[in-house]
Amino acid sequence: MAASKQVKMEEEDGAKEKEDVDSKEGHHSHQFRVKFPNDNVEYTVYCNQACTVLEAITSELNTPFMMMMMKKKNCTNNNLIIQMDEVIVATHFPCSCIVKDACLIIHCKPEEVEEARDHDKVLSRDKYSVFCISKDGGQFAKTRKLFKSNTVKHFSYLCVYAKKGITVKEALKEDGRFLDLQDFELSKIEDSKKRTLCTQNIDDLDGKKFKICLYQTPSRANRQANSKQQVQQKQPSASEKSQQNAESVLHRAQQSEISVRRPMESTFNGEVSEWFKHLEEWVTSDSFATMLELRKEDFGKVQQSFSEIDRLKMLIEMGESVCLVKINVFGAENEGTGFVLYDNFVLTNAHLFKVCAGLKRDRWKDDVKITVVFNYEKTNCESKKELKANVWDGNDALDYAILELDIEKHSSNQTTEETEVPPGLLSNFGPSPGDGEACLIGHPNGGVKKLDPTCIIPKEKREESVNQNLEGYSDYILTLCSINQEIKKCPNACVTYNTFMFHGASGSPVFDGHGRVFGLHSGGYFYDFIKPNQSVIEFAQPLLTIFRDFMYKLRESSNRKQLERIEEEAKGNPYLQQILEERIPNIGIEY
Repeated sequence: MAASKQVKMEEEDGAKEKEDVDSKEGHHSHQFRVKFPNDNVEYTVYCNQACTVLEAITSELNTPFMMMMMKKKNCTNNNLIIQMDEVIVATHFPCSCIVKDACLIIHCKPEEVEEARDHDKVLSRDKYSVFCISKDGGQFAKTRKLFKSNTVKHFSYLCVYAKKGITVKEALKEDGRFLDLQDFELSKIEDSKKRTLCTQNIDDLDGKKFKICLYQTPSRANRQANSKQQVQQKQPSASEKSQQNAESVLHRAQQSEISVRRPMESTFNGEVSEWFKHLEEWVTSDSFATMLELRKEDFGKVQQSFSEIDRLKMLIEMGESVCLVKINVFGAENEGTGFVLYDNFVLTNAHLFKVCAGLKRDRWKDDVKITVVFNYEKTNCESKKELKANVWDGNDALDYAILELDIEKHSSNQTTEETEVPPGLLSNFGPSPGDGEACLIGHPNGGVKKLDPTCIIPKEKREESVNQNLEGYSDYILTLCSINQEIKKCPNACVTYNTFMFHGASGSPVFDGHGRVFGLHSGGYFYDFIKPNQSVIEFAQPLLTIFRDFMYKLRESSNRKQLERIEEEAKGNPYLQQILEERIPNIGIEY
């Protein structure tokens, strides 16, 4: 009897203790602020019950929240992004983990950002490990898709929480915004050599920032090994290649046209599908046939390279750094293309600023209005991002200009998403490829971003290419001769090719088949009097030559800060590091 009474008392004590714990975790009191896009009003949310951040917002701010949702078509909770300073949190993020008096900005996106999921009971802050994952991938993950939606890459970090005791892999799966990654590691932002395996516990990750690193797959390793061999070995010129295989290679190239169309008929996600539509148009166009005849041996390989899904995804991701450049001087306008060099610096062509001729250089900052537009990939695109810029440096002889984006001017009245600049391409600079593969990404005619695969025309083939493009116009023999003479004057260093992108595409980056950026698309030789808006051949300035000149300018000006940043970007790139070790002469006319 006494024993039974003792057991009953212990059960009551245990229940009371559990009730006290639940009460402690269920009831708390704190507050945070909430803003909605395009609204300067800040609302205060008073939270006195453990719940998710979205539950707290909808219970306290139901009317303004529903008004925002109604303005956006087909917007559900899974389309929401909740921004907290430089990080974004999931809708099921515990309110107990929100910093006191933090300001949250609620965004509604046209696509699903996180997967719907049932969340566990919200616990007190000490029961969770909260850490941040960078939008940028680490080793072997820089060009891989890591998130369900690319929209999250407009922000610096994704803030992840999970109950202590589970693994990193489980935490990211429960988050709902990450793809189902198999094997990966986390590298610390401040020291990339310090790694955490995906199978390890998250308890020690609290308050830290990481990048996702993947393992090198055999296919990727083989591609890199082949790439290194191509750099080390001297490539044979077009004239040295055997002509005996022309018919068989042409047959393979024509068959590869079918292999390009086949995956295009399959259904796969948005961006790649859009790029393939353009690729299909190009394959069936006249320029395809012209290029096939021009370089029968090389073109089959080029088309096959850029029809690989993995390479297209890589180019699309790197293409996020490409932007439309708009210039306005007292109502006189000009448009071109540019791309992020590093940080908030954009590289484009100097000749775009001919519209400023006659205006004194010291008046440019006040009178030359430069707008840089990112994410312009669809007509009436809501996600496009416009930033103001100023000319920072340049060289007329090499036809390049470096723009500095005026981020601070925008930061006071725009969100992090609206002012964040895509990653730069400087660390991917390289030489003109020996295999002839090339691909341009730009904004021809000031329109939406487009991609054009092509192949390099060697110097000894330039005249032949021009004659083929002008075939049928023998009545203009004197003009054709003068065009050929001008093209012969084109510096040996320039890279030539055929592309549909000329008007408005000046400043476009030219990529090789392995993700290196080797050229700055600068123009072409036109014959408007014969065919309006047509060019016989186009060319690019080598980026390594531009980089060498830029380094000279920085050293002359003793700009230590920018030199240190560039040295950091150049780490791991043998082409840039070699130039940094050179004694560099000045080239041409400075700005």
